[in-house]
Amino acid sequence: MALLVALSVVVALGAPLAAQSSAAPAEAWAQRSVGPLRLWSPPELAPQLDALAEDAAGWLPRLQRDLGPLPGGAPTAPFVIAVVDRGAWRRVAQRELPIPEQVVRRLDVRAPPWAAGYMLPSERIGVIRLDNVHRYPFDGAPTVLAHEVSHQLLHDRVGDRVPRWFDEAVATYEGRRRGLRDVAVLLSSTLFADVPPLRGLDYEFSRSEVRARRAYAASLEFLDWAIRRDRRAFPEASADDTLVRRLLAVMVGDPEVDFETAWRRATGEPLLVTEQEWRQGRWRLDRWVPVLFMNPTLSWAGLALLAVLAGLMRRRRSLEQRRRWQQEEDEESREALARWETPERGELVN
Repeated sequence: MALLVALSVVVALGAPLAAQSSAAPAEAWAQRSVGPLRLWSPPELAPQLDALAEDAAGWLPRLQRDLGPLPGGAPTAPFVIAVVDRGAWRRVAQRELPIPEQVVRRLDVRAPPWAAGYMLPSERIGVIRLDNVHRYPFDGAPTVLAHEVSHQLLHDRVGDRVPRWFDEAVATYEGRRRGLRDVAVLLSSTLFADVPPLRGLDYEFSRSEVRARRAYAASLEFLDWAIRRDRRAFPEASADDTLVRRLLAVMVGDPEVDFETAWRRATGEPLLVTEQEWRQGRWRLDRWVPVLFMNPTLSWAGLALLAVLAGLMRRRRSLEQRRRWQQEEDEESREALARWETPERGELVN
């Protein structure tokens, strides 16, 4: 039922819905349209809404081009993103937001308190919390908006067929490019533990803010690295022939293809092979130096950080060597014990 109500809102979109509750009637909410995007906010946030709409008019066509056409070349259906602050969110609890209350409750329950924004792509509704827009991985409301719009546009093309880490990486990448802040977040969260496997990152996004930050930084680094590697491999490719667009085109063209098969077709190798190559090169200095020195004012800080990195890398190599020695010893022990297995039962006997 909530889905039907939400879809009716998306079709109407011309005027706010009246709140059906005993609370005082809501003031008319400000509304702006940018292509298929419908932005709503309380009247006191209209200036911020105007700025977001103006900004979105510049990047929305580029974002749609980056992700490629919809199945059958269909146009993007309208979707709503409400822009709120803490005061407005309290009014949401009083059923004054012109979005069906069932959908709002579902959004609020599913989103952690530190989230800057979130979408329900299947119901084409999302919310941006202005109080949280500078929390990592964002640096302001425009990047949050681009992030959430990317989620909706990805869903329109491939539904739920891509893993969470890829969805988040593409959305973050489209909102902004990778920089020093991402390096610092990933470095600080992986000093004594490696990045979880890509498949494991899906779980991290729904945990604590600290673990979600690591998942955002790691998935963005992998995607940024894969895109750069792809450009080096195909220097003559057109600007529209990108790794992400190529992969999505495979999935849009064949609804039965899963993500890993699409990755193999788009890159020429299994995802696991790509991930292993990325991991092997993660600690090479030539990966870090360009980011550290993108801004001349960061040069001295970059030199100091590189010195710290060198020490950490030596310590990390020592720990990895010890782990390899232990693994070799364990393997030798397992081989010795295997000689005592009984073929009938497949287990050890004393």
